[in-house]
Amino acid sequence: MTGSSCSKTSNPPLKTRKRWIWLLIGVLLLAALIEVGRRLILANSIYRLNLRTQAPLKQMPPPKQGEKIVIFAPHPDDETLGCGGLIQQAIQAGAHVKVVVATNGEYPEIDVIIFEKTIKLTPQKFIRLGYMRQRETLTALRHFGLPSKNVIFLGYPNGNTYRMWLPGNWLPSNPVRSPRTRQTRSPYANSFTPKAIYCGQSVLEDIEAILMREKPDIVIAPHPNDIHSGHWSVYAFTRYALDELASQGHLFAQKCVVYTYLIHRSFWPAPRGFRPWVMLEPPAPLVKLNQTEWFALPLTVAQMIDKRKAIGMYRTQFGAIDRLLQSFAKGNELFGVVKLTTWPIHQKVPAALVIKDPVGDLFTNGFKSRGDIAGVWLLRNNDRFSVKIKTRRPPTSKINFHFSINSGGIESRDRVIAYYSWQKGQASALVLKDGRLRRYGSRSVAVDVVGNTVIFHANWPLSDTRQTFLIIRAWTTSGGRVIDGTAVTRLWIGKLPPGIRLAGEEEPQTRSEAP
Repeated sequence: MTGSSCSKTSNPPLKTRKRWIWLLIGVLLLAALIEVGRRLILANSIYRLNLRTQAPLKQMPPPKQGEKIVIFAPHPDDETLGCGGLIQQAIQAGAHVKVVVATNGEYPEIDVIIFEKTIKLTPQKFIRLGYMRQRETLTALRHFGLPSKNVIFLGYPNGNTYRMWLPGNWLPSNPVRSPRTRQTRSPYANSFTPKAIYCGQSVLEDIEAILMREKPDIVIAPHPNDIHSGHWSVYAFTRYALDELASQGHLFAQKCVVYTYLIHRSFWPAPRGFRPWVMLEPPAPLVKLNQTEWFALPLTVAQMIDKRKAIGMYRTQFGAIDRLLQSFAKGNELFGVVKLTTWPIHQKVPAALVIKDPVGDLFTNGFKSRGDIAGVWLLRNNDRFSVKIKTRRPPTSKINFHFSINSGGIESRDRVIAYYSWQKGQASALVLKDGRLRRYGSRSVAVDVVGNTVIFHANWPLSDTRQTFLIIRAWTTSGGRVIDGTAVTRLWIGKLPPGIRLAGEEEPQTRSEAP
């Protein structure tokens, strides 16, 4: 009797627990389905917006005989994806073309497994993958008629050029260690600088040396709004090098035209896949910003076919079947000229909108709107300055905010590399100036949150006479992942060199607005 009565009283709670468990599982599945549906709707809306938008495209001037063109590519294949048709036309016209590849693309791990036929991922296998990707680039460019001697490999570590842009890894005394090759120097025998140190100073000096040697009429680099860290950072280094050389009085750096090409944006290009009858259009959100003047370079049928064949030669990237890579074999190539903004040399400068950023334009923005950047304002008050970063919704301490200033002038000693962050409610800064790296905490860097805006306050890191340009960028992260990032934006300090207007760029304007 006792045993039976105990079993009767214990059964109902067990059934109740089971019901609650199944109910919880059902709620979690429903929430997951709703989230997946929301993301699919977001993805489809961005894709459709890119598909519908047709920007006013100017026709890019074709290459001319004797013109000197230098193309910068973050990884092996980017030069073909973005500029394969241009390279063909330049060679046919008798122009001089050099291609500079910043990294050897020793990634991803799956490539090592497939092409080395092993699951043992050693540094040597990643280095062999880097050489394999180099050979693919040389084969593709020879297909266009460009000899191997016109291709320069810098040999910097794939996935780490953005780290070298920041002050912590700028100096040779604190280089980046590649997580794949485990090296702090280039292990590749054919690097432009043998055993190049993995630091920002080395990247900049390599690029400047190439530019001084070639003295190009046209420089082509990734677009500053490219969301891939390896792409926007290569643009940043290229732009920095040109501006530093222009500050030193080199006429080719002051007059050369800088065209940019875009590879990575959410749900772009649209439509995906090989569509030879479709023209490549810029992403709708970037068109609305009106910060880039867009150009189309029409390709002949033969040039488009040759470009598609060359894309297929990148076996490690599955170029023959990858729909994203095949998307760049269209009836034209797309290039942009980025507009220029100036920053006054005054002790007091009111808040000026220096970066506009589209909202809701990236896949990550849809579920992290508190980190979706809308704009960046910069102001100065004597020896202090403030950076205002406005987001779509009021931020929280779970969203980390970052801002960088890279400045230069006539001499290498004029370089100032500064990085500011607000992470987990703590503000800090890292500033490289006069060859010394200084760290600052909350006593020197303060952060206010006012509505949708995070405001950094810190000491003005530059002098009033030595620096001639700024290159700035803001981004947000959460859980170690990037939510949103603005364009790499260049501000010329004061007036442009007398009588010289940088080719292809509008007369500079600074918009004074408050967030």
